[in-house]
Amino acid sequence: AQSKNRDLHRDRAKTYLKKVTELNPNDEEAWIELAHLTELSDHAAALNAYEKASKLIEKGKKRKITPEMWNNMAVLKHKVGNLKEAEIAYKNALAAATGMDTGGGGSITVKDVKASTVTMFYNLARLYEEQHETAKAEDLYKVILKEHPTYIDCYMRLGCIERDRRNFFPASNWFKECFNYSPDNADTWALIGNMCLSKGEAQQAQSHFEKIVSKDRHDPYSNLALG
Repeated sequence: AQSKNRDLHRDRAKTYLKKVTELNPNDEEAWIELAHLTELSDHAAALNAYEKASKLIEKGKKRKITPEMWNNMAVLKHKVGNLKEAEIAYKNALAAATGMDTGGGGSITVKDVKASTVTMFYNLARLYEEQHETAKAEDLYKVILKEHPTYIDCYMRLGCIERDRRNFFPASNWFKECFNYSPDNADTWALIGNMCLSKGEAQQAQSHFEKIVSKDRHDPYSNLALG
């Protein structure tokens, strides 16, 4: 019932904000609020609303586009497949958050990776992977880990990169780094189990999937793999 009420309030708010933007298309705050409300349900509509707001902000020159807004636009561009535009937006988010020159070709250093920007850096690294710029992605994951060694997603991505090269030993070492910070991480056990299967090591794979099931008997993926 609470979920239905939230959805109803959200739909009413969206309807209201759409009317506001129709009556006053120069209301940048209304466009931003509309973007927030549609981010999860309609990526294209949310992106359109953010871009309307960003153009108004740039035209008005009274304030700057915030790092969070640049990042939200980048994530949406990334999700709809506009990878080059997403890269520009991620870099704009980082430039706004850190003051670093993201367009000058300079390398990113540890001091640039603050707690407030680590997700932006990670998202940019994921984008580089999708653009097949693997070396750039690897460098960025390693820079993140120097400042934030508990960011285990970076170990998993580095392991996946090595696995895809069929460099199974370094891949395994990267995956195992995760266990220093999250010993029962199901995603990591699943990655190692799948890698064992790809090498034809069914018995070893089974032992890894059993570790997941021992912690969560209802995990559908590991139960399917064991079956």
